[in-house]
Amino acid sequence: MTDPRRLPQVLYIEDSDETRSLVRRLLSPKYVVLEAADPLDGFQLAEETNPSLILLDDSLPHMTGNEAATRVHKMLPNTPVIIVSAD
Repeated sequence: MTDPRRLPQVLYIEDSDETRSLVRRLLSPKYVVLEAADPLDGFQLAEETNPSLILLDDSLPHMTGNEAATRVHKMLPNTPVIIVSAD
């Protein structure tokens, strides 16, 4: 069994519980999946954990995915950010 402390961390910022659950199930065998339903909580979690990758929903509460990606990039310029959409 793989030690979770050795797995890369992926932060997924998505307001849909169902979508977060799906992504968690798909990624959890190979990654530690950190989750935030709100971008502001996600920014704080990103700052605290410095994940290997950040996935952002394109349509978040309070801001767009592009706005969130810009803010994350200023905090963690070397962390890849991917904007995703269920639409």
